Amino acid sequence: MDFSERLKRERSRLGMTQEQFASACGVSKRAQANYESGDRCPDVRYLAAAEEAGADVPFLVNGRKTEHIRQMGNAILRVFDCVEKRIPALGSQTVLGIIQLIAQDEANDQDNDWKGGFVSNEERQALIDALLEHSQLLDAVLFEIGTALRHQGLKLPPDKYIRLALRLVKIFKDSGTVDQAKVSEAVTLIAD
Repeated sequence: MDFSERLKRERSRLGMTQEQFASACGVSKRAQANYESGDRCPDVRYLAAAEEAGADVPFLVNGRKTEHIRQMGNAILRVFDCVEKRIPALGSQTVLGIIQLIAQDEANDQDNDWKGGFVSNEERQALIDALLEHSQLLDAVLFEIGTALRHQGLKLPPDKYIRLALRLVKIFKDSGTVDQAKVSEAVTLIAD
Protein backbone atom coordinates (compact mmCIF):
# COMPACT_ATOMS: atom_id res chain seq x y z
CA MET A 1 0.00 0.00 0.00
CA ASP A 2 1.52 3.36 -1.01
CA PHE A 3 1.19 6.82 0.55
CA SER A 4 -1.86 7.81 -1.50
CA GLU A 5 -3.77 4.69 -0.45
CA ARG A 6 -2.82 5.16 3.20
CA LEU A 7 -3.92 8.81 2.99
CA LYS A 8 -7.35 7.80 1.65
CA ARG A 9 -7.65 5.19 4.39
CA GLU A 10 -6.76 7.69 7.13
CA ARG A 11 -9.18 10.30 5.79
CA SER A 12 -11.91 7.66 5.65
CA ARG A 13 -11.08 6.45 9.17
CA LEU A 14 -11.53 10.02 10.40
CA GLY A 15 -14.92 10.19 8.65
CA MET A 16 -13.97 13.22 6.55
CA THR A 17 -14.69 14.08 2.94
CA GLN A 18 -11.82 15.15 0.68
CA GLU A 19 -13.00 18.73 1.04
CA GLN A 20 -13.16 18.58 4.84
CA PHE A 21 -9.73 16.97 5.14
CA ALA A 22 -8.22 19.41 2.64
CA SER A 23 -9.61 22.32 4.64
CA ALA A 24 -8.25 20.90 7.90
CA CYS A 25 -4.82 20.53 6.27
CA GLY A 26 -4.82 23.99 4.67
CA VAL A 27 -4.94 22.90 1.02
CA SER A 28 -7.49 22.95 -1.78
CA LYS A 29 -9.75 20.01 -2.58
CA ARG A 30 -7.83 19.65 -5.86
CA ALA A 31 -4.51 19.37 -3.99
CA GLN A 32 -6.05 16.73 -1.71
CA ALA A 33 -7.27 14.79 -4.75
CA ASN A 34 -3.75 14.98 -6.25
CA TYR A 35 -2.24 13.60 -3.01
CA GLU A 36 -4.79 10.79 -2.90
CA SER A 37 -4.25 9.87 -6.54
CA GLY A 38 -0.47 9.82 -6.13
CA ASP A 39 0.06 12.63 -8.65
CA ARG A 40 1.71 14.87 -6.02
CA CYS A 41 3.28 14.57 -2.58
CA PRO A 42 2.41 16.90 0.30
CA ASP A 43 4.91 18.97 2.25
CA VAL A 44 5.74 18.93 5.95
CA ARG A 45 3.19 21.65 6.80
CA TYR A 46 0.45 19.48 5.31
CA LEU A 47 1.57 16.47 7.36
CA ALA A 48 1.70 18.55 10.55
CA ALA A 49 -1.85 19.78 9.89
CA ALA A 50 -2.98 16.22 9.08
CA GLU A 51 -1.64 15.04 12.42
CA GLU A 52 -3.47 17.89 14.14
CA ALA A 53 -6.66 16.71 12.40
CA GLY A 54 -6.14 13.23 13.90
CA ALA A 55 -4.31 11.41 11.11
CA ASP A 56 -1.66 8.85 12.02
CA VAL A 57 1.29 10.53 10.26
CA PRO A 58 3.84 7.75 10.94
CA PHE A 59 1.41 5.34 9.27
CA LEU A 60 1.02 7.74 6.33
CA VAL A 61 4.76 8.12 5.87
CA ASN A 62 6.10 4.62 6.43
CA GLY A 63 3.08 2.33 6.62
CA ARG A 64 3.84 1.21 10.17
CA LYS A 65 1.02 1.42 12.64
CA THR A 66 1.60 3.41 15.78
CA GLU A 67 1.40 2.19 19.34
CA HIS A 68 -1.76 0.76 20.85
CA ILE A 69 -2.27 3.90 22.97
CA ARG A 70 -2.93 6.07 19.91
CA GLN A 71 -5.42 3.56 18.56
CA MET A 72 -7.13 3.42 21.93
CA GLY A 73 -7.32 7.23 21.86
CA ASN A 74 -8.90 7.19 18.40
CA ALA A 75 -11.41 4.56 19.51
CA ILE A 76 -12.31 6.56 22.61
CA LEU A 77 -12.98 9.63 20.50
CA ARG A 78 -15.13 7.67 18.05
CA VAL A 79 -17.25 6.08 20.77
CA PHE A 80 -17.62 9.06 23.08
CA ASP A 81 -18.37 11.39 20.18
CA CYS A 82 -21.58 9.40 19.67
CA VAL A 83 -22.32 8.77 23.35
CA GLU A 84 -21.75 12.28 24.70
CA LYS A 85 -24.55 13.64 22.54
CA ARG A 86 -27.07 11.44 24.32
CA ILE A 87 -25.76 10.86 27.84
CA PRO A 88 -23.60 13.40 29.70
CA ALA A 89 -21.42 10.95 31.67
CA LEU A 90 -20.88 7.21 31.58
CA GLY A 91 -18.26 5.30 33.50
CA SER A 92 -19.26 1.66 33.21
CA GLN A 93 -17.19 -1.38 32.39
CA THR A 94 -19.47 -1.89 29.40
CA VAL A 95 -18.27 1.36 27.86
CA LEU A 96 -14.67 0.37 28.51
CA GLY A 97 -15.29 -3.01 26.86
CA ILE A 98 -16.78 -1.34 23.81
CA ILE A 99 -13.85 1.07 23.62
CA GLN A 100 -11.41 -1.86 23.77
CA LEU A 101 -13.24 -3.64 20.93
CA ILE A 102 -13.20 -0.51 18.78
CA ALA A 103 -9.51 0.07 19.63
CA GLN A 104 -8.69 -3.46 18.48
CA ASP A 105 -10.65 -2.77 15.30
CA GLU A 106 -8.56 0.40 14.81
CA ALA A 107 -5.39 -1.67 15.20
CA ASN A 108 -6.63 -4.23 12.68
CA ASP A 109 -7.61 -1.46 10.25
CA GLN A 110 -4.00 -0.28 10.14
CA ASP A 111 -2.48 -3.77 9.98
CA ASN A 112 -1.50 -4.44 6.38
CA ASP A 113 -1.56 -8.20 7.03
CA TRP A 114 -5.03 -8.29 8.63
CA LYS A 115 -7.37 -10.44 6.57
CA GLY A 116 -10.43 -10.27 8.79
CA GLY A 117 -13.50 -8.08 8.66
CA PHE A 118 -13.96 -4.68 10.22
CA VAL A 119 -16.64 -3.05 12.32
CA SER A 120 -18.76 -0.86 10.07
CA ASN A 121 -20.01 2.56 11.11
CA GLU A 122 -23.54 1.11 11.19
CA GLU A 123 -22.49 -1.70 13.52
CA ARG A 124 -20.64 0.71 15.77
CA GLN A 125 -23.72 2.93 15.91
CA ALA A 126 -25.98 -0.07 16.60
CA LEU A 127 -23.70 -1.08 19.48
CA ILE A 128 -23.86 2.41 20.94
CA ASP A 129 -27.65 2.45 20.50
CA ALA A 130 -27.83 -0.89 22.35
CA LEU A 131 -25.69 0.61 25.11
CA LEU A 132 -28.03 3.55 25.46
CA GLU A 133 -31.31 1.67 25.13
CA HIS A 134 -30.53 -1.70 26.74
CA SER A 135 -27.43 -1.02 28.84
CA GLN A 136 -27.99 -3.72 31.48
CA LEU A 137 -28.82 -6.34 28.88
CA LEU A 138 -25.81 -5.41 26.74
CA ASP A 139 -23.59 -5.49 29.82
CA ALA A 140 -24.84 -9.00 30.67
CA VAL A 141 -24.43 -10.18 27.05
CA LEU A 142 -20.84 -8.87 26.80
CA PHE A 143 -20.01 -10.47 30.16
CA GLU A 144 -21.44 -13.85 29.13
CA ILE A 145 -19.66 -13.77 25.75
CA GLY A 146 -16.37 -13.06 27.52
CA THR A 147 -17.02 -15.86 30.02
CA ALA A 148 -17.90 -18.35 27.27
CA LEU A 149 -14.79 -17.42 25.28
CA ARG A 150 -12.54 -17.91 28.32
CA HIS A 151 -14.13 -21.25 29.21
CA GLN A 152 -13.84 -22.52 25.65
CA GLY A 153 -10.33 -21.12 25.16
CA LEU A 154 -11.46 -19.12 22.11
CA LYS A 155 -10.95 -15.60 20.80
CA LEU A 156 -13.11 -13.53 18.49
CA PRO A 157 -12.02 -10.61 16.33
CA PRO A 158 -13.85 -7.37 17.17
CA ASP A 159 -16.19 -7.49 14.18
CA LYS A 160 -17.49 -10.97 15.07
CA TYR A 161 -17.63 -10.10 18.78
CA ILE A 162 -19.75 -7.01 18.13
CA ARG A 163 -22.03 -8.74 15.62
CA LEU A 164 -22.60 -11.59 18.09
CA ALA A 165 -23.36 -9.14 20.92
CA LEU A 166 -25.86 -7.27 18.75
CA ARG A 167 -27.62 -10.50 17.71
CA LEU A 168 -27.83 -11.72 21.28
CA VAL A 169 -29.24 -8.43 22.53
CA LYS A 170 -32.00 -8.78 19.90
CA ILE A 171 -32.67 -12.37 20.96
CA PHE A 172 -32.83 -11.61 24.70
CA LYS A 173 -34.49 -8.18 24.44
CA ASP A 174 -38.05 -9.40 24.96
CA SER A 175 -37.30 -11.52 28.01
CA GLY A 176 -34.69 -9.14 29.43
CA THR A 177 -32.61 -12.07 30.67
CA VAL A 178 -29.53 -13.73 29.18
CA ASP A 179 -29.46 -17.50 28.70
CA GLN A 180 -25.88 -18.65 29.39
CA ALA A 181 -26.32 -21.89 27.43
CA LYS A 182 -27.50 -20.03 24.32
CA VAL A 183 -24.59 -17.59 24.59
CA SER A 184 -22.12 -20.45 24.93
CA GLU A 185 -23.63 -22.22 21.92
CA ALA A 186 -23.56 -19.02 19.84
CA VAL A 187 -19.90 -18.42 20.76
CA THR A 188 -19.02 -21.94 19.63
CA LEU A 189 -20.85 -21.47 16.32
CA ILE A 190 -19.40 -18.07 15.47
CA ALA A 191 -15.84 -19.04 16.44
CA ASP A 192 -15.81 -21.85 13.84
